[in-house]
Amino acid sequence: LEDEGVARSGAGALFLQTARRLRPEFAQGAGDLGCIARICRAVHGAPLAIELAAVQVRMLRVPDIEAEIGRNLDVLSTRLRDLPDRQRSIRAVFEYSWSLLDEHERGALRHLAVFEGGFDLAAAGAVAGVKTATIEALMDKSTLRELHPGRFELHPLLRQYAAEKLATEHAAHTAVRTSHLHYFNERCGA
Repeated sequence: LEDEGVARSGAGALFLQTARRLRPEFAQGAGDLGCIARICRAVHGAPLAIELAAVQVRMLRVPDIEAEIGRNLDVLSTRLRDLPDRQRSIRAVFEYSWSLLDEHERGALRHLAVFEGGFDLAAAGAVAGVKTATIEALMDKSTLRELHPGRFELHPLLRQYAAEKLATEHAAHTAVRTSHLHYFNERCGA
């Protein structure tokens, strides 16, 4: 999204519409359109996430919303009562989706969270111990997407959520991080 095209884009228009519904006096300041565009990209245009981000204009400036999304999933939440409980926060959406996965799939997602920017099947197997069939199952459940043939990624917010889950398991966290480091050191010839 180009700054000047943000208001005309579906995602940018949704952010602005939601912000103005909650704060009729809301007027974006200098640089806000760029921040809104980056927020929309950060949440991959997911309408619920855009609306939850826009709700934050009641308390935060747009640049602060952008910064907070990268640090804390819980900023994408609301106390508004016109939404079902499972849609009042991104965390609730992820927890509901997490509950639909079996334990093997949850473990795979936790381990795949070490990859920022995506991974291929060889890396998934070598670093995270995740096999092709599990990758397919996670794609079928819309928790992974294929960037292009043979390259996959978790939505950045879901990756953040899964990384939090992995961090609670100290031994697994250390093992997967170490495996990741060794795998890419070998590939880069270090």
